Amino acid sequence: MFETIKLLIEEVQDPLYRKIFEALLGELEATRRWEERFDRLEALLDELIKAQRNFQLALEGVQKEMEALKEAQKETQKEIEALKEAVRETQREIEALKETQKETQREIEALKEAMRETNQSIDGLREEFRKEKEDIWKILTKLTENLEKLNKDHRVTREQLGGLAHAVGYLLEDWAFVGLPRLLAEEGFEVEEPFRREYLQVGHERWIEVNIYGVIRRNGERFHVIGEAKTQLKKRDVDQFLRHLKEVERWLPGRRLFPLLVTYQTSPQVREYVRKKGLRLYFSYQFPLVSGPF
Repeated sequence: MFETIKLLIEEVQDPLYRKIFEALLGELEATRRWEERFDRLEALLDELIKAQRNFQLALEGVQKEMEALKEAQKETQKEIEALKEAVRETQREIEALKETQKETQREIEALKEAMRETNQSIDGLREEFRKEKEDIWKILTKLTENLEKLNKDHRVTREQLGGLAHAVGYLLEDWAFVGLPRLLAEEGFEVEEPFRREYLQVGHERWIEVNIYGVIRRNGERFHVIGEAKTQLKKRDVDQFLRHLKEVERWLPGRRLFPLLVTYQTSPQVREYVRKKGLRLYFSYQFPLVSGPF
């Protein structure tokens, strides 16, 4: 419409109409500018309304955040109060620990004093022990001297007892030398070689001592008597004698052995053991008394 009026003004020749149209055009121009302004204002108003709505929404969000912050502040306050209570409890515990530390320190001081007294007692005991040790050492020295003297006397006694034991053993063997021929004669044996003490070779450069050795004969058969004399025969003596017999048999092949044992006394168990091993056993009381060193 504005463009149409402009065209009419160009075509109108009448000044009055031209002024009217120009005035109308001015009004329209003013109206158009007001409309433009109004449109801009309306657009601004829409923007303001939108901005207000956004602000309202932002405000509501801020309010919610404020509420959340208030709740968080309440929780934080509770935690702070709990921490304060924990600090107060810790402080109370620290005070108690301080009191305990004081008590412990008092006990330590008491222990130190007791330790000092104990050390003094130990020093006294050490001195007493040193004196007692000196006395004991003197006694031990004296006892050692006495023991050495007793050992010397004991060696002499053992030598005397050993000689006596050998004498008793030899006496038993001497009785056997005299008494065995008569006892064996009762069984039909005759002595071909007199009984004696002998060493028999049972290996290269090895010999064993035989208490009673001799040769007897019966019905044309020769027997080599191998005898052992023990003052009190024991089972271990029988076992040792059997081992010697095996060695003699190995080194004197073809010879018939006549093993026998002679003793003053032995137990019934040993007697039975000798019988089971097939050995002869003679006692000193079976032999006639002969003259000797006793």
